[in-house]
Amino acid sequence: MSTEHQSEIDDLRKRLRRLEAAAARPRGWTGMAGAAAYLNRSREWLRREHLAGRGPKRRRRGKRGWDYSYVDLDAYPKRKKKVRRCHQRHSPCWWHREPAQDPHSQSHRHR
Repeated sequence: MSTEHQSEIDDLRKRLRRLEAAAARPRGWTGMAGAAAYLNRSREWLRREHLAGRGPKRRRRGKRGWDYSYVDLDAYPKRKKKVRRCHQRHSPCWWHREPAQDPHSQSHRHR
């Protein structure tokens, strides 16, 4: 192999090591709008998740702002499976649960 090709290969290897090292480092922080966009959700959804105590980890920035780490956003669980609710909003209806979870689901009369 010629020295020209060998030096080109060495340069590519150095560049690859640099890119791999950069990818391994934490990517930094983003604000609420960036976090919502990263999760493919709205800012309002993210605000409501935090009000309910379910939002991703965040840190305070100033008096009113919040910062989110991309590492924490990646670790934040995706949407949980919802149980449909019917008659009363505060309690799940057995009619809508999976039959394996409730052996008496066949005897439930839905209004």
